[in-house]
Amino acid sequence: MNNKKVKNVKAYTGTRPDIIKQLSTPKKVLDVGCNEGALGESIKSLFSESHVTGIDYNSEAIEIAKNRLDEAYTIDLENENALPNFLENKEFDTIICADVLEHIRFPWKVVEELYNHLSENGKIIISLPNFGFWESFFHLLNQKLPMRDRGIYDDTHLRFFMRKNLPSLAPKNATFKIAARNYRLKETGKTPLDGIFIPVLNKLPLFRDLITFQFIITIEK
Repeated sequence: MNNKKVKNVKAYTGTRPDIIKQLSTPKKVLDVGCNEGALGESIKSLFSESHVTGIDYNSEAIEIAKNRLDEAYTIDLENENALPNFLENKEFDTIICADVLEHIRFPWKVVEELYNHLSENGKIIISLPNFGFWESFFHLLNQKLPMRDRGIYDDTHLRFFMRKNLPSLAPKNATFKIAARNYRLKETGKTPLDGIFIPVLNKLPLFRDLITFQFIITIEK
């Protein structure tokens, strides 16, 4: 493993109902950046026929994930040979990258490699923080970005995405879609905007981008 900072395993845990909403009938699932396996465990409980494999660079988290998932392996996505070697002769109908691509140098290469091991009619589900969130403009004026343990201004982020950057992640001939958005009025807030506000926000594209905390995108064959 390289010398990059190993995240606190508790910083990115959770069952991610926003990701689960994008699932149909997953059977062979790969959770990239699975952490301790909470999301994969939830998928297994909801879809009894699913077989969930998790990978993460944090070996301590993987030891916990091994008890929750069908398979779990320590894989460092920054090692250019690790992912191709792991994926050799494997195929998945559902691949999840939940808040992981912004932590690596070449997310486009990783997505392309994953896409090559996606089954026909398969789907990659990706969540990414929105650097176009309104608070970024405030920090720009202040000439100082926060350095936090998680969220949009996580201090281990290497890549930053706004809405118009998102299609660049999709390999050629793939079907790309912004499937959902997670809204917040404040970056450190705990309660996302949802429910009755969504129809209103959908009619206000510019404002909608400014309070989008996370994008959920899908890439399909």
